[in-house]
Amino acid sequence: MVVGAWLFASLWTLAHGGDERPQFHFNFLQDNGTDIVNDPNGPRYIDGLYHLFFQHRRLPSYTEIAHATSPDLLHWTMAPRAVLEPDELYDDAGVWSGNSFELPDGRVGMAYRARSSRAPTAAGVAVAVADDGVAGNWTKRGVLFPKATCDALPVWRSKAGWRGGGVAVDGATPFATYSSADFTNWTEDARPLFDATRDAPNWPGMPCPDFFPVQGPSSPEPSNETTWVVKLSAGGKPVPPPDHVLLGSYDGAAVFTAESVAGAAKLYPVDYGTAFAGSTMWDPVHARRIYMAWVGGKTNTHVWPREFTVEDGAVRFRPIREALLLRTPNASAAAAYAVDAVDATLVDGLQQLDVEATFALADGRTWAEWSRGDNCSFGVRVQDDLQLIVANRKGDEWSNESRLEQEFQNGAAGSESYAALALDGRGGPFVLPPRSATLALRVLVDHALVEAFADGRASVTTFRDDYDASATKVSLFSTCADVAAASGRAWEMASAPVVGPL
Repeated sequence: MVVGAWLFASLWTLAHGGDERPQFHFNFLQDNGTDIVNDPNGPRYIDGLYHLFFQHRRLPSYTEIAHATSPDLLHWTMAPRAVLEPDELYDDAGVWSGNSFELPDGRVGMAYRARSSRAPTAAGVAVAVADDGVAGNWTKRGVLFPKATCDALPVWRSKAGWRGGGVAVDGATPFATYSSADFTNWTEDARPLFDATRDAPNWPGMPCPDFFPVQGPSSPEPSNETTWVVKLSAGGKPVPPPDHVLLGSYDGAAVFTAESVAGAAKLYPVDYGTAFAGSTMWDPVHARRIYMAWVGGKTNTHVWPREFTVEDGAVRFRPIREALLLRTPNASAAAAYAVDAVDATLVDGLQQLDVEATFALADGRTWAEWSRGDNCSFGVRVQDDLQLIVANRKGDEWSNESRLEQEFQNGAAGSESYAALALDGRGGPFVLPPRSATLALRVLVDHALVEAFADGRASVTTFRDDYDASATKVSLFSTCADVAAASGRAWEMASAPVVGPL
């Protein structure tokens, strides 16, 4: 059994892109090499299975919404056919990103961006409903939200009835939202759900929006005391800015009000790297909110699913616990290390790893007392030229984006103790745990894909086009006189190939 699984995974690796392609993240590559896996579109849990809907581009012709299922969020099976294909006048130029939703009778629907080559005035957000299960026949209801000409919001039930919509004017202006008492007749709202020009005035476009409560499903609607979230993606090339979220309140009928600091809405980064176009679902099995996202580019890969929480008034993203099930009992990689050296090697020669490291301040001080006088850093060296860096002040290691730089400088001057997290030239600031003397780092290495986390307070993702399979040594380092690596562990990760390509 074990030999068979190993042989299958090895053959799958050879057939799906070689050494650089991730082996335990969701991804696939068709034999012709022209298919691209893009944005997740409203994943959800239905009848004992996790369902992942996602944008699938069949180059050079068209875009559709494909479908995969999993019993455990680890092992995915592709459906034999797409959920929605571009076969109507109003969506013949592509069935683009959207969000799934649930009707009161248990049927699943999908709101999606419809693009038409022959009738551009009919473009907008269209809706389809699965009549006999998500793997069966879907009935398209047409374009219901014509002014929402970019990607779709989920459809949800509010106190006043149904609501839905999307981003207006190709992502450059606020959301356009609509209301309906019967799911058939829709009227545009006088006020949009979210005023992007007010709460995110400098945000570069808004594809792939999401709107959800932190706790519980969107429908039936949670109590007004629940924190609600607007998730924003952004346009941009060659690599778009990462996803951000706003926390706030929802009046249960019409308007989301974002939390603000000094009169401005506070944007929380989901990731400082290439995690993009994310979508969330409520997992009733473990009572948690899960975030999934595309890595970006032509990677055909999604990030490892992350649990989204709000703690101490701030967002936290951590890898879902199922990653522990892929850890192998590899003795050389699973041994514990007490690290005293400046640069201590954990493991060498492995390309699929789950790495945990803990760094501690000397003399029992907390991070609120960490000196900012010396420019130093510590972290995990993942490959010969790739380091996860935690620095006590901004350096050249992370992107010089003015908004992030200003946030870091403001934090450095305030009462909170900030650090910079950087990986592969991307990064940004995060708040250190003020009452703790330790900081936990977590790194998932899956060939060319690397995801890093700092105690759930910040994350950064990168996919290396110049990946070198021979440079796989993982070590811990510190150039800070008052910070030492307290412990480090590394586990080899088993492969979890996607079964049954489209």
